[in-house]
Parts: sequence; structure tokens; C-alpha cells
Amino acid sequence: MGKKKSSCLGQLFKVALWICFWPIGVVVLLYKYSKKEKNKMVGATRNNIVGTSNQSPGFSQRLSNDTLSELNNALSEPLVQFRTTISTSHSENSVSDGHFSWIDFGKPEGDPERFMNYSYYEVSGNNESGKSTFKIVCGTSEEDAIYKAKREGLMPPYTTKKTPAKPATERQIDCLRKNNISFPDEINKDIAHDILSRFFGDDSEEGPEPWLIDLAVRLNKSFTSYIGHDGLLQSVLLYSDTRTCAALYAYGVNQNMRGLPFGNMFLELDVEKFYRFADNVIANESLVKSLQGRNTYDFLKPNKNTNIYKAAHTFLINN
Repeated sequence: MGKKKSSCLGQLFKVALWICFWPIGVVVLLYKYSKKEKNKMVGATRNNIVGTSNQSPGFSQRLSNDTLSELNNALSEPLVQFRTTISTSHSENSVSDGHFSWIDFGKPEGDPERFMNYSYYEVSGNNESGKSTFKIVCGTSEEDAIYKAKREGLMPPYTTKKTPAKPATERQIDCLRKNNISFPDEINKDIAHDILSRFFGDDSEEGPEPWLIDLAVRLNKSFTSYIGHDGLLQSVLLYSDTRTCAALYAYGVNQNMRGLPFGNMFLELDVEKFYRFADNVIANESLVKSLQGRNTYDFLKPNKNTNIYKAAHTFLINN
């Protein structure tokens, strides 16, 4: 009888505690739920696409603010696409014991540009005042470099000469060695930036999947062979010209309507349909503004409450 009474008193005590402190309990439950949902959304960016490789355990170490600032400045120039056959050099497209997978660009060992799909060029010409000047740009060829310099305002006549990429900084090299990260003898500032970005979580540990590499090649995107999957995906979706971004967004909406994951847009039979939508976007300032407000996740799982989604949805239904 005494034990039963004690048990009842214990239950009453727990109820009293819950009545007194239920607001705190609700806050804790809401926090755990929101954190779980956030983690699901971040994971979807990697997992909700065609052929994503298995995830490796993440690294908990982070760079200091000063080191991050140094590394974020590693790529000071836009890059340009290579035009060779691509193959992955490792059986597993992920990081293991400081060894990262990389894309084989088909260049011989020892070539300074072995792990780059672009070259740097010093393009000389004239400015608007007719004064001689030059720009350092990168390209897959001299013609491509001249085209990029022209877009930056350089006027003819043009001359070019190849110039080496910037060497890796002492801080980058020290950071790689300190963390026992393997790196090639041909390393430069660009390559070191991509390796460290993957190691410290600014880019995914997994290397780009073949479908993404092919998509990037077709879009003339540039990257080193050590770029991660998320880094290349972001470069393709967010850092292309407006027309290309609009076409990719329409493709993403198209896949979402069909219940299919995001993949290589150019495998669609009527890929020009997405570019027709893109031309409509370019002519509409409000749609351009809506498109510029998208993030990577919006291409994979489009937000249906945006103007750009509504326009793409209507266009795809009618076409």
C-alpha cells in the first residue's frame, strides 16, 4: 500500500513539474525539430540529384577566419573549360585518409597544367582611350582568352602570351601538410584552394559525378580536377550567365513536375525548349530579379511560390 502511494505521489510530482516548466519543454522540442529539418534540407542538396555517391563522414575541424579569408582569395580570375575526354582516376569518388579523388584531364605527369582545364593568358590590347594595356584572363585557347578579355572591355588589336598560374601560398602548403592532406607536385594556388575547400567543408568531400562533369563541359564551365561535387554544381547553377541559369531553372522545374531528379539538361530531346523559356526571362526584368534570388536548392526542389517558378510552370504546360 505504501509503495502504491509513493508511486502515485511520484506521478503527481512529474505532472506538477511539466505544468510548471512546459514552456521550456516546448522550446526544446521546437529547436530539435527545426535543426532536424535544416539538416534534411542541406543533405538534399547533395542527395537529391542523379547518381550522388555515398556520403563520407564529415570533418569537424574548421579553418580560422584569417585562413578562410586567404583561401577565399585563391581564385582571383574566372576559369574556362577544357575540351578533352574526362575520366575519374579513383574507384571511389570521395576522400579517404587525406587522399581526394580527382578528374583525369589526360595530361602527362609533370605538366604544370595537369590538374587544370584551362590556361592563363596575358592579353594585350587598348583601353577605351586607345592606351595600350593588358588583362590576365584564362581560357581553353588564345581565341577563348581574347573573347573573355574583350568582354572585360579590352579593345583590339590583340596579342597574347601564356602565363603560369599563381603558385600555392606558404599558408596553403603549411595547412595541407599540417593536416596530412596529399597533394600533387604540380599544385598551384587554384588547386590548393579546391583541395582545402573540400577538406574543411566549404565544398563536398565527394568528387563530381560523371553527369555533372558532362553538364559542366557542355556549358563551358571551368574547374580544377580537385573540385568537389557541390562546388561544381554551384558553379553550374549559380555562376552561369542569366540565359543559362534560366534554362537550367526551367529544366529543374520540368524534372520536378515529372517527379524526376535533377540531372544533365542536355540529355533531354527538346533542350531548346528550356532556352526558349530563358529568352522570355531575359526580356522580363521582374523574372530576372526572381531568378537571381534562387539558391542551389531551388533548382533541385523549386519553390512554387516564386514568380520565376510560376512562369516556368505555365510555360512548360503550354509547350
